[in-house]
Amino acid sequence: MNALDCEDWEIFLRKIISLNLSMFEIQDDETVDSPEERSLRSWNSAQSGLSNMIKFAGNMKQKEETEHGQMMFEEEMLALGEENVIEEFESYFSGLVLDVEKNITSYSTALQQVEELLQLERDTERIKRKVADYTLDYDDDLASEEVSLDTLFSVNPTNLVEELNKNKTQKDNAMRRFRNLLGSRLKDSEPIREEELRALIENKRIK
Repeated sequence: MNALDCEDWEIFLRKIISLNLSMFEIQDDETVDSPEERSLRSWNSAQSGLSNMIKFAGNMKQKEETEHGQMMFEEEMLALGEENVIEEFESYFSGLVLDVEKNITSYSTALQQVEELLQLERDTERIKRKVADYTLDYDDDLASEEVSLDTLFSVNPTNLVEELNKNKTQKDNAMRRFRNLLGSRLKDSEPIREEELRALIENKRIK
């Protein structure tokens, strides 16, 4: 990718991470000064929150399926003497389960999008390291008195170029797809800081 494309991609990546993590309404920890640690805590909190929501939804779904028509009510409600009161409550409970499941789908999609894009950036850096290692090995071999062709060409440079081009295409496609999907919400999103992005890419552990 050329310099302009790299800058465009990075801004896009910082914006979509900010937008998607904002869905979880994570409270700032005033004791944390480092932007990198704040970013990691937000990411971990989002994943933990989603996991808890999935467990909660599972319990609600189980209760709905196993106790339908058998839910216990206070005497005051039963005293109303209307069977449709109980039916209405159970209908409300079922609607609540559906709402929770719908929200979980939205939250899961948001995190999956972030992870997909972070992985593309990690792949870019992995390939670039392979290119750098190949270049270094190539120079060292040429400077050596004994040059082994097997060692010199153990890594096919053509394959590295193909990997980079494939990765670039995947990034271009992802950027267009999410920009079309998220529209003005993504455009108006305030990007996270560069150091926050770096922490997520490197997947550092919180101390």
